[in-house]
Amino acid sequence: MYFTENRVNIGVIEDDYDVIHYIINELDKNYNPFIFSWSEYDDDDYGSFRKYIESSKIDLFLIDVNLPGVSGFEVANNLYKARGEKVPIIYMSVDHTYKDVMTKNYPNLFLNKPLNSEDLNVAVDFMIEFAQGKDRVAI
Repeated sequence: MYFTENRVNIGVIEDDYDVIHYIINELDKNYNPFIFSWSEYDDDDYGSFRKYIESSKIDLFLIDVNLPGVSGFEVANNLYKARGEKVPIIYMSVDHTYKDVMTKNYPNLFLNKPLNSEDLNVAVDFMIEFAQGKDRVAI
């Protein structure tokens, strides 16, 4: 894991500015949220976006499943392949059926949108502890 001044770096891949601002407000107190706003890219620019996020020093990703032009699962699979490690990911979507098709080979969680403060913070804390190798039982 990469740390900056003892703070965990969290990458947020999202296309909804309201969700982006909500996540920043929730996580900025304890973490370094880096925003990779999907709306700044178009379908033709996915290659440069992909290279940028794959080389970033991010400890945990929050990824919207329904990005315009690309699936959040595809973004995650490219991260796994490029980084050669099991990157912790929290998937987000208003469609809760995605929870059943998440990649089971990697550490991940799923949050339904709209997000709420408690679920977001518990999920982030859990995934960070998991990535650091701390034992914790999910309830």
